[in-house]
Amino acid sequence: MSPALLDFRWTGRLAICIGAFLLIATSSSHTFSQAPDESSPLSQQRVVEGLHIQMQIQPLDGSTVLNQGIDARVTFTIRDANSMEPLTGLHPLGWIHRRKGQFPPNETMLDDMVSRFLGGILSVTADHDLNRYYLLVLNDDRSISIIDPLVAFSITKLRNLIGLPGDPVDWALSELHQRLLVTIPDQGKLVIIDLTQAKIEREIEFGDNTDPVKVLIQNDQSAAWISLDGTDELVRIDLETLDVGPRVLLGKGRHVTAIDTDSRWLVATNTEDGTVTIIDVQDEDLPSNLLAVGETPIAITYAPLAARFLVACANEDRLRLIDPARSQLTRSLEIPRGVIDVSVEPGGRFAFLASPSVGEVAILDTSSKELIGTITTAKAPDRVVCTSSFAYIHDTERANIILIDLNRLARGELVVTELGIGRQSMAEVAAGRQITSLLAPAPEGNSMFVGNSADKLIYYYVEGMMAAMGNFQTYKRIPRGVLVLDRSLRETGPGEYSTFVRFHKPGKMDIPFLIDQPRALAHFEIEVIRDKTIPLVATVVPVSVEFLPPEELIRAGQTVPLQISITDSQTKEPVDGLEDVQVMLFPLNGAFQFRLLAERVGNGIYEVQGSFPEQLRFGLLVQVPSRGLSFKNSQLHQIGVHPAEAKK
Repeated sequence: MSPALLDFRWTGRLAICIGAFLLIATSSSHTFSQAPDESSPLSQQRVVEGLHIQMQIQPLDGSTVLNQGIDARVTFTIRDANSMEPLTGLHPLGWIHRRKGQFPPNETMLDDMVSRFLGGILSVTADHDLNRYYLLVLNDDRSISIIDPLVAFSITKLRNLIGLPGDPVDWALSELHQRLLVTIPDQGKLVIIDLTQAKIEREIEFGDNTDPVKVLIQNDQSAAWISLDGTDELVRIDLETLDVGPRVLLGKGRHVTAIDTDSRWLVATNTEDGTVTIIDVQDEDLPSNLLAVGETPIAITYAPLAARFLVACANEDRLRLIDPARSQLTRSLEIPRGVIDVSVEPGGRFAFLASPSVGEVAILDTSSKELIGTITTAKAPDRVVCTSSFAYIHDTERANIILIDLNRLARGELVVTELGIGRQSMAEVAAGRQITSLLAPAPEGNSMFVGNSADKLIYYYVEGMMAAMGNFQTYKRIPRGVLVLDRSLRETGPGEYSTFVRFHKPGKMDIPFLIDQPRALAHFEIEVIRDKTIPLVATVVPVSVEFLPPEELIRAGQTVPLQISITDSQTKEPVDGLEDVQVMLFPLNGAFQFRLLAERVGNGIYEVQGSFPEQLRFGLLVQVPSRGLSFKNSQLHQIGVHPAEAKK
């Protein structure tokens, strides 16, 4: 880890956590005991230090009680206790943790609990941390890494590594359902990953030669749309049930999709036909219209202020504006030739059109529908990603990132800053079928994660700085895409701070809730009703685990099958049919870790594919939650890794 990361701890959400830690350590004046609102166990109120705080939990299945295994929206509404005016712009912290005793924590116990949670140590974490976000990294070795950027720096940041059944091309995140959708064209599949369990939930097969490429999630998160480039179709996936819906016939070619803000109109490009298909996705019959737009339409987005779709063609120098309700072209503007990416900043006013072939990025004011400027300092700009204050231009042939100040752009000033982020340009690594973005805005709103495939690093940049604040390892994997999974409390309305949680464990839950400015600490409690179809975890470990060392030497840089034998601890008979055998593989120096879901081989044997990137001594732990075996009470098995074989 670079020394610059020492400064990273004092920025963004980390600074909030550290300030909150100091609050707990120095303040003992907060009021702890408050009478709850008994109208509903899932809606409670507290008055603390002049603040009125309401906690509300809404199960997404519509229940009036909170059942085990159910997703729920957790909302805290903060108001001034006297005026009842909502308090905006706060950064509250919250945790949900299963109670270990019979009684709720007293004030001292609550302070201690929060202090431990703020420590950022993997061994002392809440069951549900409402302040965390994670980096999702799509790797070129058929895997997805889940990285925790907020964990303490002496501990590995790699939380999970998920193997994929083929070469991934595109992906999309449903935060509402905590699912990640990944297209695998070479297998004709869509892989759906349950991010609460960090494992593949379902694989949907579309058939041979279907070539599923682009995936788009509706803004209301009710459905996803997968473009089947091999059969020129678009298929709907219900994100609640994961049912596969009807297919819509498109024109010929590659298909890039976009949807409007209200999730009413979806438009798909047809590159070979020079057309777009306009679909009314709210109509059960999915009626569609075909509209000619030009040669090789490849880039599309929706501009909410203009209420138009913007379409650029790779082999032309025109931008078309489309009215979806009338299925008509309403305007055509001259732009740089070869635009392959069109994006709109969060405020909705400015659109950016990137052309790597001519090295330019054009800027469109969507309110006036006029081009207002062009950036010519990039060599091969292929994508623009924005925060609320800056537009970031990614360049495939340079390690630099170009920033455009959006606030000054709104005042008529085009101010451009160029930053060196990374050591090598993307041109050093063959991009292949690069569709996903290597830029991902951080939840703080003023920072960006920048993946560099050549450096094999994810850089972290904070706006206002002249260089990256630090970087995160990809553990010798080449990153092809970066996303942020935000599980933290976010302001979703005036004074309302919300997130989504899946409650896996039953029982009484304590919910400490901390506000830094103004200073206040409140406590709530809920009960999660046990699902009786889920077996209780045994109090005694009923299985024994034996590691079966490979016959061949394990060398650095290899990925090898590792097998374990699981037997009944009393009868010594093999235990087959387990679905939750998990393996943690890590170097004994604690630099990183892999968590892998084992596959059944038979006769009590389970197998994972273990990666050994370096010549280190590794540890292996096993957990089987259904049989009461956890990593904490698992026997440590050690594995020696030998030097890599010299290349001939």
